[in-house]
Amino acid sequence: EARCEAARIGLYPDTMPVPPRPFAMVSRNREIFFAAGVELCVAGGYARLVETPIAEETRKARADGRIARLVELTLTEAEIAVRQGNFAAGNRLLVRAVGLAAPRGIARPFDDHASMIGRLLQGMQPHGWGFALEQERRFFADLCARLPLNQSVTAGKGTALPSGVALHDTLTRRQVELLNLLAAGLSNQQIADRIHVSLSTVKGHLQKLYEKFDVINRSAAVARARELNLLK
Repeated sequence: EARCEAARIGLYPDTMPVPPRPFAMVSRNREIFFAAGVELCVAGGYARLVETPIAEETRKARADGRIARLVELTLTEAEIAVRQGNFAAGNRLLVRAVGLAAPRGIARPFDDHASMIGRLLQGMQPHGWGFALEQERRFFADLCARLPLNQSVTAGKGTALPSGVALHDTLTRRQVELLNLLAAGLSNQQIADRIHVSLSTVKGHLQKLYEKFDVINRSAAVARARELNLLK
């Protein structure tokens, strides 16, 4: 039924057509047409056909400074990744979308992808999201509370970290030292040489630090430390 209706307006499950004029004269109409084409291609098993069009749309939106459009396209990529079973990619793309949306309060595009967000939440621990800033974490927590998601799934997944003072009190002297070395741009091996421990010991220290900060990499840890004024 969807294919018949799509064919009536020039959409087919194995193509990404240009919307007809004068329909395309209105930017939002063109974007709706594009979104429908993506949905139809993915549902029809032609996900690869949308990779180039999405990349082109992303370049246009970035060049025009259209952040809301970038959020929409990034969430579309996340949706495709999750449908294909690539939850790691879906997670990265959702985090990227939140990073774009949080400073500007762009929440509407997430409404259309509530189901996808719920599926990602089911398979992720809180520390796995990789949000670098408190603003992003709070924005995501608000999304989880607002979207029609399973409460047993979302419980605790978007909560904020403790305050900077409380977090600072839980850091060891070694962890504070590591934070400053990370901020200075030293590699793991350089850190090991500097503090006279093995590379595996450094990796162990960093993993504990990431868990305490509820992040997944060094750049997020440094951003979090800067936000909380923990760096010298």
